[in-house]
Amino acid sequence: EADAPQARQGFLKRVAAFTVPAGLVAAAATFVAYATALLEHSVSVTEARTTATFVLGLIGLWIVSILGRPLSPWRVAILGAMVALGVAASVVGPVKRFYDLNFPPPIVLAGAAAIAAAAISVIELGWRLLAVRTNEADR
Repeated sequence: EADAPQARQGFLKRVAAFTVPAGLVAAAATFVAYATALLEHSVSVTEARTTATFVLGLIGLWIVSILGRPLSPWRVAILGAMVALGVAASVVGPVKRFYDLNFPPPIVLAGAAAIAAAAISVIELGWRLLAVRTNEADR
């Protein structure tokens, strides 16, 4: 359909306006989580990598949920399946070994969750500001 949002002029600019900043925030949060985990002396490099993977997974799921809005029951089911597969990958022995996932102590995971929450907040704010700017530009 010719008037679909993707068909409007400037599609690449609109996509990049969200994806580039969101990607930079996700990358920064992932690195901060990794570096912060390594500050805990009892955390191994494998545990720090798992922490970074955990943070990037949370942020990635949030970005997918943003891009899937409005969330229909079908989209919620897809997001739920993605979460279930992520959890399964972190607890099913052969998959866990394949991806070399080894979770750090709970305090490190709590810090990682806080880092992910901060990054998600920044991404959500950016999305909302972009939506306001885009709506004003369409007028």
